[in-house]
Amino acid sequence: MDYQKFMERVMEDLKQRMPDAEISIQQVNKLQGLSYEGISIRTDGNAIGQVLNMEPFYLAFKSGNDYASLFRQITQKAEENLNLTPLFKPDSLNDYDRMKRLLTIDVVGKELNSDMLEQIPHKDMADLSVVYRIVVAEKPGIDRASIVVTNEMLDRYGVTPEQLHRDAVENTARSKPVVVRSMQEVLSEMMPADMPMPGPEPAVPFLVATNTDMFYGAGVIAYPDFMEQVSETVKGDFFVLPSSVHEVLILKDDGMKDFQDLEDMVCEVNNSAVSPEEKLSDHAYHYDARDKVFERADKFSERTQVEEKRGSVLGELKRLGEQVDQKKLSDPVRDPRTVPNRTATVSL
Repeated sequence: MDYQKFMERVMEDLKQRMPDAEISIQQVNKLQGLSYEGISIRTDGNAIGQVLNMEPFYLAFKSGNDYASLFRQITQKAEENLNLTPLFKPDSLNDYDRMKRLLTIDVVGKELNSDMLEQIPHKDMADLSVVYRIVVAEKPGIDRASIVVTNEMLDRYGVTPEQLHRDAVENTARSKPVVVRSMQEVLSEMMPADMPMPGPEPAVPFLVATNTDMFYGAGVIAYPDFMEQVSETVKGDFFVLPSSVHEVLILKDDGMKDFQDLEDMVCEVNNSAVSPEEKLSDHAYHYDARDKVFERADKFSERTQVEEKRGSVLGELKRLGEQVDQKKLSDPVRDPRTVPNRTATVSL
């Protein structure tokens, strides 16, 4: 049985199990490059439904799992999601004043999501993008049901991208405030109570920045004044390492760290410990507290090298100018009357 046949069988069985629901096969285009074809289930009168990704169940079926057991799991998940999803009348989705209280922001990588970003409003931060969701149901730290705001939806709402950004950021920052803690504290909470930490301080003094739910918390970097507040905490410039879509790591820039080493570390963690749907970026980022610039760390390195070269050239010109001025002061002033007449004469 191929994937299409598997979905069709599940769909027909679900129709018998849920005769009052609208059930069909639907293509889903998601951020993070995770598009799939799944089974859409929507109860009568609700504008919000769910689409179950059948790929994990199909892989389990191909690996030898019993279909009846898998169908029970599918049914259980579908019923749980339907119970979690509140009732939305069709006209309510077009009411911006009602929807904006459900707005939240996510931060995603531009390169990985380039196709989707053409269809949705977003605000760029270096090579990251802030996107906007309407969260209709959520189990913090476990799962959420949400709708990505599209350009078409924005046209229906009649609001500008700037207003959408302001409302979404304000709502998210209020409902899920930023939390910045030491890596040591975070690791202590993750370890069993009877397991001692390896030392009094971590080898590298990272800070972890996320939201109060620690769920899709990387968006805190777009909160108002986040960069300035962290800069005050670390007392200067800092690097931002994208741990995942759930959090970022903060590392003070003490002038001794090579951005390439930091990027190598980010790539290694992404390849070994971060799932594709939770990957944010393979780059390290930097915040310049003096110029108030957030940028990729390699761009910061290039910019500062240019400034250093420019500064050295100006310094050399200044030094040469001072030498010329000093030479003028040291040269004797001669009386014009004592200067030999070098005008050519013609004898007749």
